[in-house]
Amino acid sequence: FIACDLGEIPAAQHLTSRNIVARINLPNMRHEPDQRVEICLRAQEGLAQLEPDPNKRIKYIDFIAQYARLSEAEQARYEECIEQSSYKEDIMGPVQQAIENGIRQGFQQGMQQGMQQGEYKKAIEMAKALLSKGMNISDISEISGLSEEEIRRLVH
Repeated sequence: FIACDLGEIPAAQHLTSRNIVARINLPNMRHEPDQRVEICLRAQEGLAQLEPDPNKRIKYIDFIAQYARLSEAEQARYEECIEQSSYKEDIMGPVQQAIENGIRQGFQQGMQQGMQQGEYKKAIEMAKALLSKGMNISDISEISGLSEEEIRRLVH
């Protein structure tokens, strides 16, 4: 491999490069501070243009953002620029998809946890009712699915 100091390479020379490694590393290359938004945008556009796999794009979007280190004001300008970019859908599509997948996964996990908690509460209620009827702990454990220890705690 070739070792180089990216900070010495002028970003301006690679703004439209067809080399994906060069494009996603634009934020690591030499540029003026007031060029950060454009550099980040060109890196993201290059990624959208050169990487067909949306899953890989998601990974590299984070890489670019991390190294771009945009301030809040720059981030706001960047987002305005994205809105005008012809690559807007290619840049934001995988991000939006990742967000939606995360929300969906979180919802499913929440539903599953809620159902488990509901089942547990129902088993506790059943065990309490059976205890009040005088049923022995081992039978209650077998019927409710609760451990004998859990049932003993209900007695106290």
